Amino acid sequence: MDKLNGGYNLIFMYLLSALAGNVYETIMFLFRRHKFVWSNGSITTPFNFVYGIGAVTICISTIWVSDHWWAVMICGALLGGIVEYIISFLEEKILHTRTWDYHYMKFNINGRTGLLPIVVWGLLSLLVLYGVYLPLVTHVVEPIFLANPENARIYHTVLIVMICYCACDLALTTFVVARYQRRNNGVKAKNGFIRIIDKIFSDRYMERHFENTKVVKKQTEPQTDSTVADEMPIVSEE
Repeated sequence: MDKLNGGYNLIFMYLLSALAGNVYETIMFLFRRHKFVWSNGSITTPFNFVYGIGAVTICISTIWVSDHWWAVMICGALLGGIVEYIISFLEEKILHTRTWDYHYMKFNINGRTGLLPIVVWGLLSLLVLYGVYLPLVTHVVEPIFLANPENARIYHTVLIVMICYCACDLALTTFVVARYQRRNNGVKAKNGFIRIIDKIFSDRYMERHFENTKVVKKQTEPQTDSTVADEMPIVSEE
């Protein structure tokens, strides 16, 4: 049987991994900071889209080489590092925020990813594919959710509804975070709708629910050659 199920199993994996990522980070912050930190990166869902996208990327890139564990690890490491870098780059360029920064690590690439995170992505790929995805599909999805046409229809419908809801939430979250950045850079609300957004998603709300999201202040002086060069992917040892 098709282990991707036309992509539906990837949606299921996205939801499961995004939820697991939220729980993992919440527990991690409880131990590290001894306090509760919202780790979903979402306005209305418990799903952390970064973990969801990471898991889907791993499954798509490694399912075709699942007979060779070393190929799974290499593909997962490279794709994971690339996706992590791209998400960080787009977040800063579009939203002017940064959720993670690896500048404190050796051999980092502009603080967006680095040698250690890439190795972790490789090890995580082995865990995700062999420890979660394939066993889940083989022992749960296929014998239960896809056991008959009726079960399959319900399974597919629920997944479509869930991913559409998550897409709407991601659009709302992106808009709210972008407005938070603009507000912190002195851009005032120009109409009633934006004023309502500012009231509902105030700075206090954003600082509490997006504690790890740091606003990147816009430059007030022209870029120099050094600032342009800083955006180029340079491997740092500090």
